Amino acid sequence: MLIRSQNKQMLVNLEKISGIEVAGQGSEMCIVARDPKTAYLLGAYGDLQGNIQVLDMIQEAYTEAEFAKATIVETVKAFKETPRTELDEKLIEAIRKTFAENMRFQMPQDDKVKR
Repeated sequence: MLIRSQNKQMLVNLEKISGIEVAGQGSEMCIVARDPKTAYLLGAYGDLQGNIQVLDMIQEAYTEAEFAKATIVETVKAFKETPRTELDEKLIEAIRKTFAENMRFQMPQDDKVKR
């Protein structure tokens, strides 16, 4: 899964990082992704509650992405075993688009996080 930073200037591949955490204190709190050498600023949400809520959103998106990956493998197998119709092609395209959407997460703007 990819995460696009709050300022939209960075993409982070979750498979390449060791963790995501809330860093800093008080009004300087932010969410960072870490690999062994670097911390990447993903976004800042003003207080602990806002940052935790965004971590919850990332967790949910990751869970959905993992489920989508598992589901798509079985779906592709089923489509390979039967002749395709025009409806099948449309269904495959809809599944592909949904899968692609589930494989990326846009860090929300601060004003979009409910506290």
